Amino acid sequence: MKKLLTLVICCSLSAPSFGVDWIKDRIYTSFSGGVGANVDLGYHYTDSIKISIGPVIKPILNEEVGIGGGFMAKLHYHYKFESTDITPYITAGVGAVLVYGIHFDEDESKKAGELLNKQNTIKEIRENWKGITGALGKAVKFKTNSTFFSFLVGFGANLPLSERTNVFAGYKLQKFHKLSHGVELGVSFNL
Repeated sequence: MKKLLTLVICCSLSAPSFGVDWIKDRIYTSFSGGVGANVDLGYHYTDSIKISIGPVIKPILNEEVGIGGGFMAKLHYHYKFESTDITPYITAGVGAVLVYGIHFDEDESKKAGELLNKQNTIKEIRENWKGITGALGKAVKFKTNSTFFSFLVGFGANLPLSERTNVFAGYKLQKFHKLSHGVELGVSFNL
């Protein structure tokens, strides 16, 4: 019971993600999503080593509203035990992220709100539309916040369901614009 409670707490505090891999010969594509989305294109360098690159996109909802996007290169290593079908893996990735945000100026927002509150009829709103939209335009600022170094570290295990299908479960720690972590679950298909 304690283990189950610990797992529930870890999952509720983290940023879980779900992934799907499609493997054809030595080239594979991967999609994972949760709070954001990753799409990777990769190559099986050996049976144990995969390399991949792809875009990362995540919404940002803190003191500002925005979106972050970038590219990340990853290295995946699988170790095959001879006596069991379970295959542990580790993943490491590095990349760059650009965060584009919307900032709300409090003083200008109040001015726009006061202008809207003074208008009692549709006719008054139409007559003062330019002033209202001008005030709203000053209240909302679009800006590129910054470029960040991003990284990802993960580990887990693959378990075969059939000759061509595996499920994987693990844990990942990722620094995007902020540090996040979570349980990683997924399915891998060998086409």
